[in-house]
Amino acid sequence: MCEEAPKANENEPLMAAKRLYEQCLDIRNFEISQLANRNNFLMIFQGVLFAGLVQSSGTFPVVSFMACLTGIVVSWFQTQIAAGAKYWQEHWEYELKEAEIRLLGLLPVSEERTAVKLFSKSREQIKNDVQSRLEVGTESLIIRALILKKYSVSKVPIKLGLSLMGIWTVLLLCTVNFGWCITVPDFITGFKR
Repeated sequence: MCEEAPKANENEPLMAAKRLYEQCLDIRNFEISQLANRNNFLMIFQGVLFAGLVQSSGTFPVVSFMACLTGIVVSWFQTQIAAGAKYWQEHWEYELKEAEIRLLGLLPVSEERTAVKLFSKSREQIKNDVQSRLEVGTESLIIRALILKKYSVSKVPIKLGLSLMGIWTVLLLCTVNFGWCITVPDFITGFKR
């Protein structure tokens, strides 16, 4: 009986490392899902706002002005939310990598079982793995090149928020008459009926 107690204590660091790894993975996945949920909500809100602006067709200039101003503010908040979510995702991915390294250090390695690295692989190894899979597939060279650029799906909402803020700013400027300095350029004619 006395010998079993030390064995239980020997497994305790391994069990703690497993729990930590699982918790880091859960929190990281939660951050990613919440980024998508928040961004989707704000994109729908902006879409409705834009549809309202188009529908009003400048009938009430103050409404057009306020809709554009609201679009700028919402785009800025969308950018902040996406940047904040990306910050915490990066934090939890770092913690997940560290937890994996700790866990792998506690697991016994034998000829039958080698350490499987998911989050602690080098960037070069990940790129090589993806590239070799793409070469086996039937994707075109353009698609392969785009995939290998490794665009960050969690950074796109930040860029999208900034882009929409720019679009709303242009629309806002078009709702105001500054006299001689800023007007809608003549080459913008809109859609003809």
